[in-house]
Amino acid sequence: MRSNNMKGYALGAFAALTLLLPGAAMAANITLTEFGARTSGMGTAGAALTDDTSAVFINPANVALLPGLQLQAGLSGLMPRWTYTAPGAQAEKTQLSLVTPPQLAATYSFGEIGIGTLAVGLGFSTPYGSAFAWDDDWTGREGLQSVDLRVYELSPVLALRPSKYFSLGVGLAYSPATVEMKRAVRFGDTAEGTVDLAGSGAAVSAVAGLSLFPMESLSLAISWRQGGTVEMEGDADFDFPAPFDTMAVDRAVTTELPLAQAFRFGAAWKATPELLVAADLEYQLWNAYEALTIREADGGILSSSPRNAEDAFVLHLGGEYRLNPKWTVRAGYIYDQAVIPDAFVNPAPPDSARHIATVGASYELTQMLALHAYYGHLFFVERETDTNELPGTWSGGHPGGSAAYMFGLTASAKLLQ
Repeated sequence: MRSNNMKGYALGAFAALTLLLPGAAMAANITLTEFGARTSGMGTAGAALTDDTSAVFINPANVALLPGLQLQAGLSGLMPRWTYTAPGAQAEKTQLSLVTPPQLAATYSFGEIGIGTLAVGLGFSTPYGSAFAWDDDWTGREGLQSVDLRVYELSPVLALRPSKYFSLGVGLAYSPATVEMKRAVRFGDTAEGTVDLAGSGAAVSAVAGLSLFPMESLSLAISWRQGGTVEMEGDADFDFPAPFDTMAVDRAVTTELPLAQAFRFGAAWKATPELLVAADLEYQLWNAYEALTIREADGGILSSSPRNAEDAFVLHLGGEYRLNPKWTVRAGYIYDQAVIPDAFVNPAPPDSARHIATVGASYELTQMLALHAYYGHLFFVERETDTNELPGTWSGGHPGGSAAYMFGLTASAKLLQ
């Protein structure tokens, strides 16, 4: 009986760990949308942008339109704070945290090769991440006390423009992930221990894109991300007080997490020589994520719990205006649907629909070098749930309100043109 109880503790902890892993699109509650400050300032409406190295991440087809050698390096920051309010109780908040995902990208054009313009690109980003902690005595500490998650992505892509009317791009996304987390385990009303978890895994998926140029001022695009599966392996380290310490048997556990297939449709219109407007619509196929299955190292099934994720849309709108040869300003908006039903909301962290307003600016130091900055204000939609293990109100925000801060700075260079 003790062995079965300990399996339950380990499984519950590792299930919380796997809940931290994101899907393949923005609707995941820990997805970071920063692929460069220029596109971020435009609400990441970048699928049809033909002059930015963020194409490596968003739509590889547009890499074929970038001449010479182009480089981009940047750092972003996100400062969220989650809040949980049980019925008739005081609000409980996570401690303030800062996530700082970097972005690096490079593209190179080989020029005309007889069948069109050929180009390659390589990008490194941190598309998903979360680092925060609840107070040690908070109500839901048996679900989660702290987490530090990093999901990186290395993206090599190849693009060809065989005609002035369209371009094609394909590539791979290799996504290694690491996570550390801690949760509490209570024994009646008098004793409490902890479980520390460390896990790692990786997913490999395909990406592709097609861009159309029906006229000089208009571009249309569709990009696709396969999704893939993260193969996670983790170790559970138990720290229980006596006499329960004899029950604490460290063990290895594994799981597979399907990542959502995603489609993005975009358009960009050069309304005037100074004004560019863009819009993207993402569709994320989350319905394949029906259950979370935990296994022992030998493959035996220890637990299978439902998730019943739902497909979701994400809307991106943005624009930029060139004030003069040196300065460009931009603004954008994102609406991001939640994908986890109310019955399965949990503190790791809670999924929520989001409204994001962005602004940004660029300054050209020279014809080859430029700096880009952006700021985003993220508004979480409150969730009311009475059917999961922590019924009440879930929301998020910075220390003083109901929104999170987002910001970033990117440097770009255009060489060998």
